Amino acid sequence: MHRRLLCQISLVFALLAGLLPAGRADGRSADMPVAPGWTVPAPLAPDARPSLQSEPVVAIAGDRTIAGWVDSRNAVPDLYALAWVGEQPGVETRVTHLSPHFDAGSTFQPAFAVEPGGRAFAVYTDSEQIQLVRYDPAGGWSEPVQVTQGLDGWHAVARAPQIASDGVGNLVVVWEDYRNDVPDNDWAGSRGSDIYATRCNGNTLTCAGSNVKLNDDTTRGSQRSPRLSRRGSQVAAIWEDERAAGAEAPQVYAVISPDGGQTWAANVRVSNPAGGGDSATAPAIAFAPDGALFAAWAQHNGGLTQPADIYAARWNGAAWANQQRIDAAPPRVRAVLPALAAGDAGVFVAWQDYRAGANNADIYAARWNGSGWDEAPVATQPGMQSRPALAAAGARVRLVWQDTRGGNQDIFAATWQGSAWSDGVAVNTDATRSPAQMAPTAASFAGTNYVVYLDERRGYPDLWL
Repeated sequence: MHRRLLCQISLVFALLAGLLPAGRADGRSADMPVAPGWTVPAPLAPDARPSLQSEPVVAIAGDRTIAGWVDSRNAVPDLYALAWVGEQPGVETRVTHLSPHFDAGSTFQPAFAVEPGGRAFAVYTDSEQIQLVRYDPAGGWSEPVQVTQGLDGWHAVARAPQIASDGVGNLVVVWEDYRNDVPDNDWAGSRGSDIYATRCNGNTLTCAGSNVKLNDDTTRGSQRSPRLSRRGSQVAAIWEDERAAGAEAPQVYAVISPDGGQTWAANVRVSNPAGGGDSATAPAIAFAPDGALFAAWAQHNGGLTQPADIYAARWNGAAWANQQRIDAAPPRVRAVLPALAAGDAGVFVAWQDYRAGANNADIYAARWNGSGWDEAPVATQPGMQSRPALAAAGARVRLVWQDTRGGNQDIFAATWQGSAWSDGVAVNTDATRSPAQMAPTAASFAGTNYVVYLDERRGYPDLWL
C-alpha cells in the first residue's frame, strides 16, 4: 500500500516536472531538462491575434497616480492597472478575474480613485451590475463587491460608473441606471435611463443599502454618461440629459452635494442656459483647489450628427456662467470627448480632435489662464489617438489615451511639464493573448492524435479540436 502511494506521488511530480513551462516563477531555468520520456511542453493552440487595450482612466492623489484600462489579453475583457509613485512607474497588475474560470463576467467602463497613501478603488460594470474593488499596496486587489441594489428586472442594468473619494475611504459612486425602463410597454411611463448614486465605505468595502436617483425630472427622457468630482465634502455630478429637447438634442445638467453624497441639491442646466437648438454631449466636471467648479462638454451646432466644439463653463454659486469655446479647430471639424481636471498647476481640458482628418484623430489640451484657454497639441502621431482621460493633484497633471501608432490599440500617457506636455509613452506591456483553455480530452485513431478542449479566445466557451 505504501509502495503504491509512493509510486503515485512520484508520478505526480514527474507529470508536474514535464508540464511546467521553462522560465516560470517556479524556479526552473530555461535550459533545465524535462523528466525522462517527456518532451518540452509547448502551447497546443496559441492565440496569435494581438491583445487590445481600451477605455483608459486615470486618478491622482498626492504623489500617487494610477491608470486603468480594459484589456483583451485573456480574451474575456479584464481590467488592468499601472501605478506610479511620483514619476516612477510600477508593474501593471490584473484587477479583475483574479481567479479565472469560464463563468467570468465581462468588464467594461472602469473608473478609478486613489488615495495619497497608495490605496486605490475601481468601479466597473459587468454588463448588469456595478462592481467595486479595492487595491491595498501590501495586499493587491480585492474580490469585487456589488454596488447597485434593486436591479431585479431582466432589462434593469447599470452602466458607466464613476467614483470619487475624500482620501480616507469615504466613496461616492454614480452610474447610468435602467431600472425605470419599461421595455414591455413603452406607453406605461417608461423612462429609459436615469442617473443613480450611492455611498460606499472603502475601509470595510461595503455600500449603502439604497441607491438614490439624482436626476429630478419627471419626463421620459434618458440621462446618461455621468461624471463626478469631489473636494472634501463637496461632490458634483454631471451628465447628458434629454428632458428639455429629447433624444435629438440632449443637454448637460449637474447637481451638487454639500455633505459627501448624503443629500443632493436641485438639478441645474449647464449647457445652452438660454435655450436654442444646439446639442451638448460627453460632459466632464472638476473642482479646482480653491473650490471653483468647472464643467466641459462637446457642443454640436444643431443635432447630434453635426460637428462639435469643446465648451466650458464655471459655476458661480447660482448658475453656470462664462460659457466659452475652448478648441481652436477650423469650422466644421469635430472635437469630442472632453476630459477635465484641476490642481495647483491649473485647470486643464483634453479632447479628441479631428482637424488632421477623419481617420487621424489626435489629442489636444487647453489650460485655463484666468480669462481664457491656451490650447496645445498633446499627441498628433499618425494613427488614431482617442478617448483621453485626465487627472491632476498638486503640481502633477497626467493624461492618458488610446493610441494605435504601434499598429495595435495601446494605452499611452503624457505629463504636464509646466509649459508643455511630455512625449507620450506606452503604459501597457506588449502582452500576447492567453485565453483560458481547459478540460482537454485526447484520443488517437489510425496513427493520428486528436485533442478536444474548451477555448475562450472569442470571449465565450467554445469547443476546439
